[in-house]
Amino acid sequence: MGNRWWRRARRLVSIGLAAMLGTLGAVMAAGPAAADLKRDFNGDGRGDLLALFDYGNGSTGLWVFPGAPNQSNGQPGQIGNYMAWETPPGSYWIGVTKNVAGDFNGDGRTDIMSLYDYGNGEAGLFIIPGTGGSGPNATDAYRVWWSPPGNFWPSVVKLAAGDVNGDGKDDLLAMYNYPDNSMGIFVFPGTASVGDGSSNPYMTWHSVPHWYPLSEVEFTAGDINGDGRDDLVGLWDYPNSTAILWVWASGASGPDDEYQIYFDWNWEPNVGQRAQLTTLNWNYDGKDDIAVVSNGKIRMFNGTDQRQTGYSNPHVLPLANGSDVVLARSVITSAEIDDTPGGELVGMFDNLNGGTTMWVLSGSPNNLFEWTPTQVWYAPPGHFPMNRTKVAR
Repeated sequence: MGNRWWRRARRLVSIGLAAMLGTLGAVMAAGPAAADLKRDFNGDGRGDLLALFDYGNGSTGLWVFPGAPNQSNGQPGQIGNYMAWETPPGSYWIGVTKNVAGDFNGDGRTDIMSLYDYGNGEAGLFIIPGTGGSGPNATDAYRVWWSPPGNFWPSVVKLAAGDVNGDGKDDLLAMYNYPDNSMGIFVFPGTASVGDGSSNPYMTWHSVPHWYPLSEVEFTAGDINGDGRDDLVGLWDYPNSTAILWVWASGASGPDDEYQIYFDWNWEPNVGQRAQLTTLNWNYDGKDDIAVVSNGKIRMFNGTDQRQTGYSNPHVLPLANGSDVVLARSVITSAEIDDTPGGELVGMFDNLNGGTTMWVLSGSPNNLFEWTPTQVWYAPPGHFPMNRTKVAR
């Protein structure tokens, strides 16, 4: 009874938030491109958090933190973790990788796509496929693209993942910063094939020179306008406490049409320091919503098919005492980690003593409009330190 009550209560909260933001409409409309939202690595129907761990000397492990059903009181269930991949020393250095999560091979499970920097402009793209197995050999990495030296510099790239061409497979999106500070969006299409050349990138958008430094923007992807294709979203941190939320709507080939949905003269999101963003279907309206975590606050921007600034004004979630500290020291993503559709904010929190906590953002049964990161997993000091961990977002 408690679990059913809480799920309905959370549903009512979401509808209430939608009403406050003026976005009530046909519930469960066209539906976003959903392969990347659930984040289900092991195929059990719940989302998982995926973290690569650096054992040193080029040895890497992939750890899965599987979703769990809610407790009887509606709070997130406690979870475990297990290894799904481990490399011998000298074979995979995660310090030179950038990683995102999505269903890149179209088998219904979430994978990791890893951009590998060999140095001197040489790069490779690897897929670590999702699997229902466990243990150090449950899955393996294989390369789907390679660029020779002097051609592609991962150090000037920021990544996101989503199904931008509507083929049912998630794609890698790379925003590339050129020497003249122009920006280019490259799409590495999802593929079920293996081997170099399986995912050949193509450019869908290129800015004018001096667009703005890549260090001042963070990206995510989701179906913001509800047309069935994922779009690229960028939060740009401009000088003088000005922030702009951009959307690059996807056409048949990917993101190619940029516009603003939010502009603020008095917001310093601290991109490159503490600002993070992710997408989830928070209000169940068929459009993905954008969660921005910045300066100890969570701002929720409703998805919209309108292309003018101000059509998606944020709702700032009221947080329980102490939540700002947790958010500031966490790496944050989203997944359908429990039984509630639409996704939850999920984070790995650095306890600053070598210990790590995984949390899920949930509402309080005693106060439907107070939210707190609820601990679902804990590693004592020295067992899973965050400075050796990369969460695939």
